[in-house]
Amino acid sequence: MIRFEETDSTDVNLSLTVSRPIYTGRTAFQQVEVLQAGPVTMAYPVLGSVNLAALGLTLAATVAIFAAKQPVLRVIAACAVAGVGIHLVSAV
Repeated sequence: MIRFEETDSTDVNLSLTVSRPIYTGRTAFQQVEVLQAGPVTMAYPVLGSVNLAALGLTLAATVAIFAAKQPVLRVIAACAVAGVGIHLVSAV
């Protein structure tokens, strides 16, 4: 994301900020570290905090959409049902 910050009426600060990894990074990993180098901020996942259920659902959805050519809404619905099921089974 490019962020525009006005510091006064004549200066504009353009800084490239990567505030979050892609959505899968936030769901597949429970912990995320932040690396900042000058104007660039980048988040990266802690590999030991992987959520295998979320990663499995992500991979299944990717295969269903791209390899099996399933409609996106059907895949989202199936993943939602599977996610609720996984949550209920893991809560018991």
